[in-house]
Amino acid sequence: MAWAHSAPIILISAIMIPWAAIRILDIGAKQFVVETAGYWLPAAGLFALAMLLIGEIPLPDTWGGFFWRVLVATLAFVPIFWLIIIPVQDRRRITTSVGRSVRQAWEAA
Repeated sequence: MAWAHSAPIILISAIMIPWAAIRILDIGAKQFVVETAGYWLPAAGLFALAMLLIGEIPLPDTWGGFFWRVLVATLAFVPIFWLIIIPVQDRRRITTSVGRSVRQAWEAA
């Protein structure tokens, strides 16, 4: 069941999206890998390490234990995504936009 869900995601993420990006951006595969690997490889390594550590958490093999592991995995990915994958200029733009929206909502309330 897990592979039936994971295999299409891996196929799309690892093959189809890069292939489409290479064609749309009209760049070579090597250039695409060089420009994106600096973001994704460290993030993938840290996330893999986090998953190994999460797998060692002594939780019961129940649905509750499964959902706790999924929650911890999701929470572990957030800072990895924010600090490694999103470029600094985009983080600044996002925080400025969110801050402005929160300020406007606060003033409207």
